[in-house]
Amino acid sequence: MNSVLKGLTGTRCCVDIDYVVTYAKSLADHNIKLREVLDRLRTYWLKLQPGKCEYFRREVNYIGHQITMDGTRPDPRKGPAIMSFPTPTWVKQLNILWDDN
Repeated sequence: MNSVLKGLTGTRCCVDIDYVVTYAKSLADHNIKLREVLDRLRTYWLKLQPGKCEYFRREVNYIGHQITMDGTRPDPRKGPAIMSFPTPTWVKQLNILWDDN
């Protein structure tokens, strides 16, 4: 999906594996950006599932963040889980890949 929407991400939309979030400050600007994203998806013969689409949301929880009209911030529901996560005590817990060479 990143390669399909290359050039639009960061300015018109956020992209995850199969999620696309468009954002704008005004309805007119949002319609323009949404049209650009939909045109790009159509160019690559990609289809959306209408039952999974949501429009005109003022707040979206997206990969651990809240996207609102005021900007993007970490999802406050994730804070307690992060704060209570145990401190690693040995290297393998850090999930570091070691090269034997």
